[in-house]
Amino acid sequence: MSATDPTPSPATRGAKPVQREYAFPRSRRLTGEGTFGEVMSGRAKVLTPYFAAHTNPTTRAYSRLGLSVSRKVGKANVRNHIKRMLREAFRLGSPAWDAPYDVVLIVKHHLPLELAQYRNALDGALAELHALWMKRQERKNRKQIEES
Repeated sequence: MSATDPTPSPATRGAKPVQREYAFPRSRRLTGEGTFGEVMSGRAKVLTPYFAAHTNPTTRAYSRLGLSVSRKVGKANVRNHIKRMLREAFRLGSPAWDAPYDVVLIVKHHLPLELAQYRNALDGALAELHALWMKRQERKNRKQIEES
């Protein structure tokens, strides 16, 4: 398809338009050098049978996700399936969480699960991590009050 020719090119002729409401945009992903290290340096971690979840509070209005899936988890199609399911679980659950976090999930070797199982594991892990960060914040506030 060019500016003068309205017919679609062979590559896009049968393509379906992307539904933006179900998209997982790049802005919601942890990318770039050092971002995983920053999150993991926060030392807030929860282990599940399927992954280790690391979080760090963020000043953004939304949570971001980073995934690390080793070759030990399985072949490429298995790893990609697990990543898709975890991204979808994150996308569906993130509006309900209490505060925005940068989240890194390090996937352990396991058989792929259903979306509902990943959602339950992710929601439980993030609820536990949120409680941990709230406890740290409360301790920090108490210490500041005592010093003043």
